[in-house]
Amino acid sequence: MQNTTTEFEFVLDADQSVTTSPLLIATLDWAKRSGVWQPMRRLLDVKMKTLTYSPLQKLQTVIASIIVGCQFNEQINQRLVPDPAAAELLDMTRFPDQSQVNILLRRLDDTNLGQLASIHAEHLDQYADWLIPNHWRGYLIVDIDQCGLVANGKSYGLTHTGYFARRRGERGYQLSAAYLSSEQLTLALSLDSGNVSGYMRLHEMISQVSRRLAAHRRRVVFRLDAGYGAQPQVRYLVKHDYLFILK
Repeated sequence: MQNTTTEFEFVLDADQSVTTSPLLIATLDWAKRSGVWQPMRRLLDVKMKTLTYSPLQKLQTVIASIIVGCQFNEQINQRLVPDPAAAELLDMTRFPDQSQVNILLRRLDDTNLGQLASIHAEHLDQYADWLIPNHWRGYLIVDIDQCGLVANGKSYGLTHTGYFARRRGERGYQLSAAYLSSEQLTLALSLDSGNVSGYMRLHEMISQVSRRLAAHRRRVVFRLDAGYGAQPQVRYLVKHDYLFILK
């Protein structure tokens, strides 16, 4: 995400705690008051020792870097580390630097990814009811699509050649997502090697969406790209009485 916000300093309190991102302060304060970190404390178990920073604090740093618009992990050193006011809201005197965050990301395994998916589902259960009341009678349009992410560097793991628009022969990943645009909710997400086609994740995406919008099952409409329009996928959708639109 590109940073488009003009940088300025904002004094948080009388002790002159200074932040360059009031938006980050406001977001972290809301997260702390709303219990956003509680599922992470309960469900995330990364097999690594805590010295100065816990795995949770390193993950919180990743989330904070996204909020302030860091495009690369190396920007953590310039955008977050100099901001002690924001770090204090996460019970740290300062944010960990890029190298500490990279250690965490390299240590995450398939089990941890499953734990993160469970955390995401719990957050949806907690907050989605505020957004979609049970008496809702309109249609909920859920877009399911896949996006290719080129990653040719030698340090990227599990990359593979695959289809990337206007980038023939490249290596990378395929990101599949189910998105409820009216509420700006990502209901399902999957990152695969570059050779995994979107239709291979379709059943999983629809299953997750159906569980998370169970109260609105008969009003969910799946909007799908033409790449999902092969006969096996169409038969699956018709067999299970899903409402869908194919481009």
